[in-house]
Amino acid sequence: MVCARLRLAFGLAAVFLGLVGAQLASAASPDIVISQVYGGGGNTGATLKNDFIELFNGGTAPVEVSTWSVQYASSAGSSWARTNLAGTIQPGRYYLVKQAAGTGGTVEVPTPDATGTIAMSGTSGKVALVTNQTALTCGATAGSCVPSASIRDFVGYGSAANNFEGAGPAVTLTNTTAALRAANGCTDTDNNSADFAAGGPAPRNSVSSPNFCASDGAPRVSSTTPASSATGVARDANVAITFSEPVDVAGSWFTISCEASGPHSAGQSGGSTAFTLDPDSDFAANENCTVTVVASQVTDQDGIDPPDAMTANHVFSFQTVDVSVCGDPATFIHQIQGSGTAAPADMAGVRTIEGVVVGDYQLTPREFGGFYVQEEDAQVDTDAATSEGIFVSGGTVDVSRGQLVRVRGTVGESSGLTRLSSVTSVQVCPGPASLPAATSASLPVLSTTDFERFEGMLVNFGQTLTATEVFNLGRFGEVSLSGVGRLYTPTAVTTPGPAAIAKAAENNRSRIILDDGVNLQNIDPTVYPFGGLSASNTLRVGDTVSSLTGILDYRFSNYRVQPVGSVSFQAGNLRTAVPAPVGGNLKVASFNVLNYFNGDGTGGGFPTSRGATTATEFERQRAKIVSAITTIDADVVGLMEIENDAAPNSAIEDLVAGLNAATGAGTYAFIDTGVIGTDQIKVALIYKPAAVTPVGPWKIITSTVDPRFVDTLNRPSLAQTFVDPDGGRLTVVVNHLKSKGSACAGDPDAGDGQGNCNLTRRNAAAALVDWLKTDPTGSGDADFLVIGDLNSYTFEDPITTLIAGGFTNLVRKFNGLGAYSYVFNGESGYLDHALATASLEGQATGVTEWHINPDEPVVLDYNTEFKTASQVDSFYSPGPYRASDHDPIVIGLNVNAPPTVSAGGPYTVGEGSSAALVPSGSDPNGDALTYAWDLDNDGTFETPGESPTFSAAALDGPTSRTVAVRVTDGGGLSDTDQATVSVTNVNPSATFNAPPTHFAGNPFTISLTSPSDPSAADTAAGFTYAFDCGDGSGFGAVTSSSTKSCPTSDTGIRTVGGQIYDKDGGVTTYTATVSVQVTYASLCELTRQFSSDPKLADSLCAKLADAAGTSGKGAKAEKLQAYIDQVQSKRGKDFTDEEADTLIRLANRLR
Repeated sequence: MVCARLRLAFGLAAVFLGLVGAQLASAASPDIVISQVYGGGGNTGATLKNDFIELFNGGTAPVEVSTWSVQYASSAGSSWARTNLAGTIQPGRYYLVKQAAGTGGTVEVPTPDATGTIAMSGTSGKVALVTNQTALTCGATAGSCVPSASIRDFVGYGSAANNFEGAGPAVTLTNTTAALRAANGCTDTDNNSADFAAGGPAPRNSVSSPNFCASDGAPRVSSTTPASSATGVARDANVAITFSEPVDVAGSWFTISCEASGPHSAGQSGGSTAFTLDPDSDFAANENCTVTVVASQVTDQDGIDPPDAMTANHVFSFQTVDVSVCGDPATFIHQIQGSGTAAPADMAGVRTIEGVVVGDYQLTPREFGGFYVQEEDAQVDTDAATSEGIFVSGGTVDVSRGQLVRVRGTVGESSGLTRLSSVTSVQVCPGPASLPAATSASLPVLSTTDFERFEGMLVNFGQTLTATEVFNLGRFGEVSLSGVGRLYTPTAVTTPGPAAIAKAAENNRSRIILDDGVNLQNIDPTVYPFGGLSASNTLRVGDTVSSLTGILDYRFSNYRVQPVGSVSFQAGNLRTAVPAPVGGNLKVASFNVLNYFNGDGTGGGFPTSRGATTATEFERQRAKIVSAITTIDADVVGLMEIENDAAPNSAIEDLVAGLNAATGAGTYAFIDTGVIGTDQIKVALIYKPAAVTPVGPWKIITSTVDPRFVDTLNRPSLAQTFVDPDGGRLTVVVNHLKSKGSACAGDPDAGDGQGNCNLTRRNAAAALVDWLKTDPTGSGDADFLVIGDLNSYTFEDPITTLIAGGFTNLVRKFNGLGAYSYVFNGESGYLDHALATASLEGQATGVTEWHINPDEPVVLDYNTEFKTASQVDSFYSPGPYRASDHDPIVIGLNVNAPPTVSAGGPYTVGEGSSAALVPSGSDPNGDALTYAWDLDNDGTFETPGESPTFSAAALDGPTSRTVAVRVTDGGGLSDTDQATVSVTNVNPSATFNAPPTHFAGNPFTISLTSPSDPSAADTAAGFTYAFDCGDGSGFGAVTSSSTKSCPTSDTGIRTVGGQIYDKDGGVTTYTATVSVQVTYASLCELTRQFSSDPKLADSLCAKLADAAGTSGKGAKAEKLQAYIDQVQSKRGKDFTDEEADTLIRLANRLR
């Protein structure tokens, strides 16, 4: 090596010798120099993302640069962009200034010491190190910038630079080369063209390894042929390498590696400064080759050491001649694709591939302006993780599917799609070529990244795939397909949290987008379905396609299949003309009418804040909504998303007018709430007056009613009680809770699958439960039906809160977990609910969602935007399909009318007795009835049964009692009625005693014994009696005596009687007959009783005996006359007159 002094002298001589065209320079910097300049950051082919300027302190003392700046201007410009510096640069240390980023590149520069935003040219420009922070103004003319007292160092690079130090600017740069100062920054001859060489960008910062400049410089490569980044290099070219000083080389001091032809060995000649390498085989056409001079194998020949060896490997690349030869070595596509989601870093740059066109989408702007190439089957590798296909963007040669082509272009990523772009050569190879066999794919995959292994390849899904989303069909031509049938929103089928998160991941692994191969929006006609989409030729969620073949593509952040032929869908979810029957005697519907806004109500006022933007659009919307509601034919309809305005000319007035125009005047009416809440939309109720009648006031729940119900987020819920002609009552509560679409303060998305504002909705549901317990409308009936858009799926907290509050989810009860009324992100579920109180649940006869809306492409709605003039007509029909984005839900009810009952009666029962109570009950619904009685008039219906026995055993008549009957139907409704039971006094009873026969002349006794009365009170009070001796005087006085002696003085049949009385005057009369007789013996006995003279009595009895023994009538009479005469003779003496009369009367009876 020459010493520094000699090198400086040589440099000065060179300056003087080359004054023509050379520019004067400032004195060489004693310390801080610009050591590296790179402007290709983020450009096509670049590895680094950012431009940068590198500084180096070649002095022996630290230098404070806090007041300095680096500045940049274009090659011929005088407008300087500035980046201010800060800190201190230590001796032998570097200082990295990071500048603007491009759109490409994959590698960040090391941590910068300063950061600017200057976008530098990748080929030619001017960089100045300035000892102040004032923008320069020089540069408009050649040589106007240096020398300058404020410019510490200056670098003009690229042949177009009009200012530079020394004889000429530094080398022209590329996106892959930087201008590097020799000796790692130590060389400063104030001659840009000599001090700098092009090399791969190698940014160094303040923590990089230090480089202390010595009196001897390390050997370096001063020039190469081909030059770094050279193009068009002959395939048989040699490689020449010239060093900065004589060197010795040893061992494998160089490597040559090419993209397609691989590594090359080479013979070498020359030395000790210039060497020629003769590769052992020709390079391939159109390939990038890299030559590396290995620093450790190159040493200088001088004795000034260190340094001895090169300080770093010298690497340069070149591109071989631009010719294309089919069959030449080429880069395999699987090498470019690699096993990751992007091309490996070592595949960056220009590459040549050869393969078969499997998808031709070159038409622009309709298609993608490119085509897909797949490696021939014989060329594929054994790594299942590497794709064999790639997208070629651009190229001017028209190719066709099935052709073998050879393509050269730059490897890169475009929004996640690996591709060749900046295509410089496309050659259709001669000879036959076969399409690669379609690779079998299926859903679900184990991971969504599994699709990457098929990127750009021809694939076939042999299974039946189901359309699970058609939202973008009309505008972007996309249909989301699932391999497991309809996909469901995770929280519609499982619990929030880990289960829902797992379900979401499963859904993502189970679907892919079918694209239409078209890069335009709103094409007319659409590719799908066959014949083009129209109002009468739809493609619905649930339709299927079998054995789908296409190109596995990645665009717009999603994997998708691009078609290579026609795709035929099979109808798997046909439209229905009417909702499925739900039974019952009353139908209730819930319908989100998607921003039904009627302008100013008089035909103007469009656009409104929501909904239709023109009067024409509104008429189209109105026709669809009217068609849907009239076809549903519900008796009560709860509406959501109707304009929150008031009469006159309100949206709900307009809708009801439209319904009545379609069905007849007075068919529908509405609950006139006016404006409720502060939102632009509200909930509402319409009904059929012929079917139901509103009773009581309508009520709403707001934050004032319950602070948990935030009415600035949730729309106020509306409750109204209706009664049907049979008296059945039902309270309908319409709801529209806060959506998931935007966050609520303090209530963000918790990541458990329930979305934004879950707590807001849950609290509203809890408030709703408690509010309804108060029976806000005063219905007096436990039947409540909660309907509407709760913006919550089956298993989410608001729904479980309502269920915990006693409500039953009728949609799930009747339709299970397969129910849906909404499709979002390709997943189905129901946000539209019907929940019933326990009393109402049993009255529900069915629930259906009428699938007219989310299963249909959105372009079939009323809007006219994003449609061609033809599609404005062909996509529209006034029918119900795609009238909204939610399906209406229809609930069938056998509304429970209360039963009626009559207690029967009035009833009469004697005291101590009982009577059956016989009511009559009926139910208008035919329900079985349950009876209960209140028999003691205490208000408690303690006696079950339809026809109990009323007992008066403990009652004292006369009195009365009130009894009541309650009848209850299966729905819990009841009716009551009362009846009077009269308890009568029951006459007492006794045993009447009277002799059947009696001999005249003596009294006989009659009596009433064993008295009884069913009334204990009457018995306790005692009884009274009266008797009739049958002598014609009737009943005697009523006394307490229960016996009576009845005298007799003649014969005959006597009817005697006895009466028993209770304290209430109840009397029972008994009668009997007594036969009063006389015989000779009885008359004798009576005679003896009357006579006090035994002898007289004996005499008279003898006469009677004599008469009794006489057989002749006349003789008998004579003897009896003798008896009579003797008695007569004793009248007033032995017999009283009465006694004498009696004896004589009786004797005459014996004649």
